[in-house]
Amino acid sequence: MNDKSKHFAVSFLLTILFGILFGALIGATITLIIGVLKEVYDKYFGMTGFDWKDILADVGGILLGLFCLAIKG
Repeated sequence: MNDKSKHFAVSFLLTILFGILFGALIGATITLIIGVLKEVYDKYFGMTGFDWKDILADVGGILLGLFCLAIKG
């Protein structure tokens, strides 16, 4: 599984988890904040640097998670 697939999958799962716990929009917001903070960490402490494509993969996972939450409920 490549890096972008991991970002997509983790963001999807976190959106579902936090969406069930706190509601869909709050869950999506928390997940997006986690993704951005991970990229900020990578910029200052990681070896890869900040990557907007990772954020885009996160957003894709979040959107799919929101879609699944919407059809569930």
